[in-house]
Amino acid sequence: MPAIIPRPVYFFTDFGPGSPYMGLMHAALARCSRQLRHKGPLPRSIELCSTVASCAVRQAAYLLAALVDYIEEDAVVVAVVDPGVGTARAGVVLEALNRTFVGPDNGLLARCAAAPAARWFRLEPPQAMSASFHGRDWFTPAAATLACGLKPAMQPCAAAHIHGLDWPAQLADVIHVDHYGNVMTGLSAQGLARNALVQAGECRLGWARTFDDAPRRGAFWYANSLGLVELAVNHGRADQLLRLAVGDAVTLLNR
Repeated sequence: MPAIIPRPVYFFTDFGPGSPYMGLMHAALARCSRQLRHKGPLPRSIELCSTVASCAVRQAAYLLAALVDYIEEDAVVVAVVDPGVGTARAGVVLEALNRTFVGPDNGLLARCAAAPAARWFRLEPPQAMSASFHGRDWFTPAAATLACGLKPAMQPCAAAHIHGLDWPAQLADVIHVDHYGNVMTGLSAQGLARNALVQAGECRLGWARTFDDAPRRGAFWYANSLGLVELAVNHGRADQLLRLAVGDAVTLLNR
């Protein structure tokens, strides 16, 4: 009889590139999975994003939701942007969008629960864990258990008790700045008129389909590959030119 293939595990964190904490999450997944399975294949671990802005929980929630469609179905997602680590904030499991999410109850998973039939669970903490690294000691072991086809210690929870479910469908904030200085917002570009303007500080940006459609060193907005409004500069950095960082507000002006 062929071995059962475990579910893949994706990591979404603000730990930063090359962080030993990210490596320890992968190591914890392998260790816990081996303890559960003894023999057979271990879950694949995929680093979805480790460059989420530090402690930017609200903005990270919209970034994670924008990435979900590119995560394979049946995956387990460990999300850790957790400035409240070590406090009384709860750990939760969310079943939604044919995927399972594990992380802190601080709003980080809330936008992924916008789908119908989302189910929440309170995750019971282990008897012993670090006060400062719940990603390694709590959330990753729970994800390993789920990936191996088992259930961690958890209890159903009413959505009314979950943080962040009252957040809007779109966020008029910068939610991510990439390596090139492009500025991603939490605004949907779907159906947005091409003559719409985006106000960023004192600048008003018009639309361009591609970078090369804009003047050299010119700032513009475009519909990025995730379907969101993104601000960029042709042969330049939008974050520097527009003086924007994660959490800064932008305004959509429909003309």
